[in-house]
Amino acid sequence: MMPARWIGLILLGLLALGAAPPGAPSTAPSDREARLQERRAARLKEEAEALFRTADTTFLVGDLARALELFERCAALAPNSPLVVRAHARMGDCAYELKRYDDAGKHYRRASSLAEKAAIADEVAAGVRSDYMIGQTHLVARQYAQAFSAFRRFIDRHPGHPLVNKAYQSIGDGHMAMEQYQQALAGAKTVFWNGPMGVFEMPKFAEGTFAIAKTLAGLSGATTVIGGGDSVSAVKKAGVAEKMSHISTGGGASLELVEGKTLPGVAALMNK
Repeated sequence: MMPARWIGLILLGLLALGAAPPGAPSTAPSDREARLQERRAARLKEEAEALFRTADTTFLVGDLARALELFERCAALAPNSPLVVRAHARMGDCAYELKRYDDAGKHYRRASSLAEKAAIADEVAAGVRSDYMIGQTHLVARQYAQAFSAFRRFIDRHPGHPLVNKAYQSIGDGHMAMEQYQQALAGAKTVFWNGPMGVFEMPKFAEGTFAIAKTLAGLSGATTVIGGGDSVSAVKKAGVAEKMSHISTGGGASLELVEGKTLPGVAALMNK
């Protein structure tokens, strides 16, 4: 009979070599388990496809909230399925039609990102369209600087795509909308500005903010009050800070003062 000490040494040697000890269960799935896994995967794929068709029909008949819920279930049911790109693209469409533009942008960005690894034509097409719709969501939300950046990125990434012409047209539409803002400000005699038009700290997002800053600087006979640290920084970076009537880092506080609210700091000074 082999001594117990030798048996222990042999087991340690087997473990060091990566072999399973005698009598230990195998970690590799059996043929039966592999077939069961394949069947489960096939069933999930069929369920996801059926759910996607139901969601798509629900979207087309205009029940957007229900369609959004179904597309979310479809993406959760088969997260590794090729359908997931189109599911996120459709979620973006639902949110867009519901005027939930921030949510729409998130879904479009997700679809665009997933489509980078897609091999199926429908998924690639859904990803490209989602890339375009990222700019469109910013445009309808009046986030012009972000819209211009998104459309220019789309044009750079897909130079030969038919949607490129629409991207250029959307950039033009955004500039026209900004001109309407500028025309509205042209007749103003007092302007309080609190909050930039986008992430102006990044050059590609600064265009809208700087355009408004220069419009305010060019107003004749108007009182222009710039409130808030970001707005102050914006007019300084635009090179027009000295042309404003008053600049204050108290943005929200400035607006509350104009509204007639009592500011604690001012009240304390008045009571001295």
